[in-house]
Amino acid sequence: MSNNIKQICCNCIENDFLKKYLGTHGRVIRCSYCKGKDRGISIDKMADMIETAFEQFYTRSADEPSSWEYRLMSDKESTFSWERHGVHVIEAITNTAEIEERAAYDFQEILEERFSDFDSAASGLETEFASDSYYEPKIIDDEYWQREWEEFERRLKNEARHFNQFGIKLLDIIFEGIDKLNTDNGNSLVTLIGPEAKISMLYRARVFHTNEKLREALMYPDQQLGPPPNSHTLPGRMNARGISMFYGAIEEETAIGEVRPPVGSKVVVSKFDILKELKLLNLNALQNLSSRGSIFDPEYINQVQKDIFLRRLSLRMSTPVMPNDEPIDYLITQAIADYLAIEPKFQFDGIMYPSVQSDKKGINVVLFQKSSRVKPYIWNLEADIASYTDEGWVNDYYVRKKSRKKKTIVRKYHNDILDKDIAIASNDDTRPFSLSVDISAIRIHHIAAVKFSADPHDLYVYK
Repeated sequence: MSNNIKQICCNCIENDFLKKYLGTHGRVIRCSYCKGKDRGISIDKMADMIETAFEQFYTRSADEPSSWEYRLMSDKESTFSWERHGVHVIEAITNTAEIEERAAYDFQEILEERFSDFDSAASGLETEFASDSYYEPKIIDDEYWQREWEEFERRLKNEARHFNQFGIKLLDIIFEGIDKLNTDNGNSLVTLIGPEAKISMLYRARVFHTNEKLREALMYPDQQLGPPPNSHTLPGRMNARGISMFYGAIEEETAIGEVRPPVGSKVVVSKFDILKELKLLNLNALQNLSSRGSIFDPEYINQVQKDIFLRRLSLRMSTPVMPNDEPIDYLITQAIADYLAIEPKFQFDGIMYPSVQSDKKGINVVLFQKSSRVKPYIWNLEADIASYTDEGWVNDYYVRKKSRKKKTIVRKYHNDILDKDIAIASNDDTRPFSLSVDISAIRIHHIAAVKFSADPHDLYVYK
């Protein structure tokens, strides 16, 4: 190597990634800047890294006003004064690499020479890293991941409604390490709920149209107010037909809104205590996902693009779906939930996501089948829903403990679609208990009115 080529050592660079890279991959050199001997590389090689980083994360700003800006400048009543966007190339290199300004001038000179050409110079056209150029952050997109996801959706909807190798591989890549990522403020994407956690209970609501069925549910709260058995489970946002999951909410009001009760119906809201620690992927936090790394790491751009896609995906998983579109659009969220539920490297018990029925930032929780078993209530109950007073019959909800249940539990569940009771033996269920219904906290809501939040738009008629 020619002795005329300058060298830079790890001590003359403050950027953590570059300092570590030079310390690991560099060789012992005499630094051209601090004159000391330490590990480093030639400025030609480091210029390669700066060039790649700028190509991926920065763009050279326009060196003249746009047509719109020219119009503002020519407007006599406008006070607009054009200034070039971004920062000067020397400042950009100095700040990103965290080096002295004299070293930044050397890198700028090398890079300018690489991109300059006779025709551009003759035409007065500015080229990359020109001495008078300015740079600003580039808008990073997730186009690659969007294309891959569109192909996944197409195959899922039109070819195979179960996982295929393409889908599994894509989900493996997308969710790799998601349980170790953090938000902008340093919070984990994983939320732990349970007896000792901030969230130690969940609300679950169910709509009733007749007093008879409501009374029956109060007699069997663990069975009638918990998740239905697999054989009578309809498809939902996160579950396929026949896969029972527990849908609940952190707030009582949110739980009511999610079941969309009609006026005149009654909604029973139950509180379920969480019996053990459960691990949830928090889609709310995913919207604030922070990309951590260095622009000088060649792999960092891939992480940034994937993080952008993950933020979009979290919104798509909780976007309102029209009733007629549910069977198709829910295929995607069901596939994601299935993947997260069975992938052993995550050990997720469920997903936390924003309510689409609430304008008050309500939070929903879905617990996967493996973590949604409700502990049987040990007492046989009798229930009533009214009492007679001097003024006649009034609403009066109460239950009375009759006797302890036998150890062999036969689950009684009312199927709303078939409108009949189903008896199911639970002896073969080996799942651990995750939830316990608190019958003393059950509340019955009479739906007198439904509130809507809407944005009105006028229709304009043109001749």
